[in-house]
Amino acid sequence: MQSPRIQAMILVLPALSGCAAPLSVAAMVPHDVALEKCFAGSVSVEAEGSGGSLVARATISGESLQAAVVQALCGHELFESVGAVGRCEWELYVRVVELVEPETGLDMTASLELDWLLRKRDSGSIVWNETLASSYTATTFDETFLEERRGAALQGAVRKNIELGL
Repeated sequence: MQSPRIQAMILVLPALSGCAAPLSVAAMVPHDVALEKCFAGSVSVEAEGSGGSLVARATISGESLQAAVVQALCGHELFESVGAVGRCEWELYVRVVELVEPETGLDMTASLELDWLLRKRDSGSIVWNETLASSYTATTFDETFLEERRGAALQGAVRKNIELGL
């Protein structure tokens, strides 16, 4: 027969850990960013997410990263419009270089490096290419459950990196 403590742990631990949920694109989009420069013309966006592995649970899909960047560009009007690949004056490529997933704890910090490359489509000339690093710490005040806190840390790191990229 199991002790009451063990029975309590069996019941409580799954509730605290939660289930891994997909990252929210809306939570990765920064708001109220002061832009230094705006560009004439349209831009296409391509993004490459993190692949993940058998031991790493944290991943950022290319689709969700691309959607967050597109929403941020549209919301801040950095370009006149965002369009289809191959049909715009500008091409923006965003790629996950490194993702350090948060360790389980009360405060969970995710770190992220994204490589940003902006070039003119007609000439192929690179206007800007930089790897930007960001991190975000989610606390128990942000999210109670571990998986939601892990997601909040990842989303915050992406949001801060997109803000830097804008």
